[in-house]
Amino acid sequence: MTTTPRWRPAACPNCGEKSTVKEIVRGMPTSDVFDDPHYAIYGCVITSGESPEWVCTTCDHEWTPDLRLSLGESFATTGRDVHVSENDLTWLPRIRQRLIAVAQDAETITYRDLKSDVGFPHAPSAVGRLMDLISADCGRRDEPSLAAIAVNSVTGEVGDDFDGDPAAERANVFEMWSDAGYVAGAGG
Repeated sequence: MTTTPRWRPAACPNCGEKSTVKEIVRGMPTSDVFDDPHYAIYGCVITSGESPEWVCTTCDHEWTPDLRLSLGESFATTGRDVHVSENDLTWLPRIRQRLIAVAQDAETITYRDLKSDVGFPHAPSAVGRLMDLISADCGRRDEPSLAAIAVNSVTGEVGDDFDGDPAAERANVFEMWSDAGYVAGAGG
């Protein structure tokens, strides 16, 4: 049985090759992973700190992507479909890093302040669409949604389209980012 990774980068950022991108597996793999051509086995020793997640077997480039989303992908969200654009791929890593910094302080941030802090040149109302994509990205990382800490300045709460219990999700975000000692901007 083969187990295809849940998500994979569209292509190697170094050489552009699409068919030789593999997810790096560390530690002792199960037999189905060991025999699966979608994975590159990097041995039984798991190192601490940041380690690359992907490798291109054509050029040996190793990397961890800024996002787990690819250009052109489409997501069905509450009330609308959201497509990943080039503009999204520019702004989402900046927004993610700002949200991580806010989460480390166990705080929320308004859409307006988030927009201002990262220099997003569109109306604050456009941030809601990006929060849908942030939620999708967090889901692919098996993280609680950072979108739970971006709130409306009037209500102090997430938008109506947030999928789930925002208070519970916010508590999970604070627990993950404050206890784990993550550093915003250090990859991941």
